[in-house]
Amino acid sequence: MITRRTFLRSLAMAGGIPFKQRDGCKCIWDVLNDKQDGQCLLSISVNGRTGFIDRYGSVVIEPRFESLWGFGNGLAPVRIGGKWGFIDTKGALAIEPKFEETLWFGCGRAPVKMNGRWGAIDPKGDMRIPPIFDFPPMFHEGLASVGRDGVDGFINTDGRWAIPPQYPRSRPDEKVATFFRDGLAEIRQGGLSGFIDKSGDFVIKPSFQQVSCFNEGLACVGAFGDCHYIDKAGKPVFHRKTYYLCEPFSEGLAPVMDGRLWGYIDKKGRSVIGLRYQWTCGFSEGLAFVRTENGGGYADRSGELVIRADNWDIGDAFRGGIAQVTQGDAWGYIDRRGEYIWIPTS
Repeated sequence: MITRRTFLRSLAMAGGIPFKQRDGCKCIWDVLNDKQDGQCLLSISVNGRTGFIDRYGSVVIEPRFESLWGFGNGLAPVRIGGKWGFIDTKGALAIEPKFEETLWFGCGRAPVKMNGRWGAIDPKGDMRIPPIFDFPPMFHEGLASVGRDGVDGFINTDGRWAIPPQYPRSRPDEKVATFFRDGLAEIRQGGLSGFIDKSGDFVIKPSFQQVSCFNEGLACVGAFGDCHYIDKAGKPVFHRKTYYLCEPFSEGLAPVMDGRLWGYIDKKGRSVIGLRYQWTCGFSEGLAFVRTENGGGYADRSGELVIRADNWDIGDAFRGGIAQVTQGDAWGYIDRRGEYIWIPTS
């Protein structure tokens, strides 16, 4: 069964993850997590069973399911009797549990696995893309990378080839085509990564050992000890200033590492928060999770720690004024004042 960790690892094998991929940070998981509904329900775990609360901490769906993913298109995948289906926002079964595995809805499609192969359904549960692919079709910007017989390409939400399969894999389980972000998608060939546009043509030829997705018009590329930023033409920016590690931009700022400490730069390459953190994440709603030798919490754009970690050790991105926080295997939620709306449970 696919878990969050193994799913992220599979993307990392294709090079589609920022250089310091960590659970809880605004990285690839947040990029793909554009599924949040306007009526946001938050998953909780109590005694190993999953339920959902509203943004005020009231239990809306009692913890009685096994579920790994949240709501999209008003539906969330759950496992019942060894098979996966979907519930609605009231906890009622909306799509019969008959799938070997599922992921969340995005662009009106949810990947489902049957007989060892992946396809996708619509919110009514109708199979819109037959289960014939090696990997789950995760849609972003209207397209999903899929593969058959060791070659990857991209399909649209009708299941038609938008970019025919033309990117061969070096290993059967190593996905080489990732997802579109800012109109470009990473493709890994011969151990190096480049980017294609939606016509399938390389606009940046495979020449980098490791890359992040594009965000806010820039991507970080290179290798440990020699990381820098490029624009969508593939040209280095900031006079090719290099860092030991760097991560994508969010809200106009990006985490960079020199020596053993992290700080933040702006989109002109200027240092706006000096090198002072042992660990950083991207900004969301004006805050970023950071860690110092004296503990962790959320910093504002001046670098001041405005929320200190309290019985939790990692904080996720803020969405709608709420952030998920974790302590070991337990997770809960805080508001922008740092107060719990749900104390971490597992």
